[in-house]
Amino acid sequence: MVALALFPQVIQTMVQKPDWTKALGQAVTTDENAVADSIQRLRTQAQSLGNLKTTPQQVVTVTNTVVEKTIEQQVVVVTNTIVQIQPANPQVIYVPTYPQTVYVQQAPPPSSANVAGAALLGFTVG
Repeated sequence: MVALALFPQVIQTMVQKPDWTKALGQAVTTDENAVADSIQRLRTQAQSLGNLKTTPQQVVTVTNTVVEKTIEQQVVVVTNTIVQIQPANPQVIYVPTYPQTVYVQQAPPPSSANVAGAALLGFTVG
């Protein structure tokens, strides 16, 4: 929690959304790898749609790692894609929040219901 003190926007979100904060904590405690995989899946999807890219505030790097595993005496080759987001200036860290529907899926034309729903649904990339 001490590390989060440097990011008042994150603390504010955690305080304003206690149910979300609790659910995130439980998810990380239950299966940290699944949470990390989900983050990578969302980043990859946003990046492939052109919505996650290098900006003056952040540098987005995509790397592919080939991993070989032997399963039941057969070699399986898997390519892991890692989308990494770093601050462009290490002295300044931005905490972006934005509607998930805008960045990870092809959104339908905006309607008042879509805009209202998108305004309520956001997540932090980091």
